[in-house]
Amino acid sequence: MAHGHEHEPPTQEGPRADAPSPGHASPPSPSPSGPARSLKGHAVSAILALVFGMIGAYGMLHFLGGASGSSATSGENPSQVPYDAGPTTKDLSDQVAKLSDRVDEVGKRLDAIPKPAPPPDLSALEVKVAEFSKAREEVAPLRDTVKRIDDRVEELSQGMRSLGDEVRDVEARVGRGRPATAPVEPTTPRVGELAPAPEKLASDDAIARGAALFRQRKYKESLEVFDKLGLEDPDDARVWYYAALAHGFARGWRDEGTRVLVQKGIEREKAGTPPRAVIDEAFKDLTSANGKDWLSSYRKPIKPS
Repeated sequence: MAHGHEHEPPTQEGPRADAPSPGHASPPSPSPSGPARSLKGHAVSAILALVFGMIGAYGMLHFLGGASGSSATSGENPSQVPYDAGPTTKDLSDQVAKLSDRVDEVGKRLDAIPKPAPPPDLSALEVKVAEFSKAREEVAPLRDTVKRIDDRVEELSQGMRSLGDEVRDVEARVGRGRPATAPVEPTTPRVGELAPAPEKLASDDAIARGAALFRQRKYKESLEVFDKLGLEDPDDARVWYYAALAHGFARGWRDEGTRVLVQKGIEREKAGTPPRAVIDEAFKDLTSANGKDWLSSYRKPIKPS
């Protein structure tokens, strides 16, 4: 049918420059990451995907495949072929219910899986390791102290052995006997004769000063004090005995000087300067470790005056 105006087809505008191209759709904005789904959630999602995939495949098979197959084989008009209704809604509901039961069973099994134990707390162990390292650093300086003590003990042990050998040597010589000396009788000065000069004894303070150095194991310093007293107060047996002890510890018990000093002390003790009781009092604090047995072995044969 002709009209006065021909109907012009609408003009199609080209795609806008700012319109997004079909092949380059803008990516969806990233959604904020939700909490990580658990293993159970993953399993449920997989099973549901499988269920709906099976339902879709089943529908495609019955709704599309059945109709096309029957029309092709009969040669009739497809519109005249009776429609194959396929499975009913009840059948699908039953299958979904069964699959839901299986999903619940799988969920229960997943819940029954024992959860791994939490990792052990290592903070207490780290504290103990730090304490052990600190204690080890504190103990390290003690090794040097123990070594110095061991060296000092070994030195004292050697001194004791040397002193013991000297004591045994003196006892052996005393056992063999010594020539008896005639007792010295005191002489009384005759009328007109001058009385002998009195023996010069060291002061108690001087003896105490040298004895203190000896007890402190400062044998060389003690020997110097008693050597000086021996020149000033040569008649005091205590001076010579202390000098002999200090000389023995400082230079050796078998040294000739040690024997000479102790012999001078014996001579003065025999002469009664000072009396034996005074000498005993001066050496009452001696022990076996600082020469008591050695000095006693020399003084034992002396008869008290």
